[in-house]
Amino acid sequence: MQNAPAFEAVAIDEKGEPVRIVAPDPRVWAAHKVWLSRRTDREPFKRQRDAAQAEAVGA
Repeated sequence: MQNAPAFEAVAIDEKGEPVRIVAPDPRVWAAHKVWLSRRTDREPFKRQRDAAQAEAVGA
């Protein structure tokens, strides 16, 4: 995911101040989580969590 395009947004923190958020593109992150969830060498708990996270983001 290091080569994924960045997603940038501004959110409001608890004090009402703007905060800049820079994160991997959510589509790339979700695709990565789907890939992790299908790996047979990954712990079952982590595979379930990865699948749920990917679904929550919309993959």
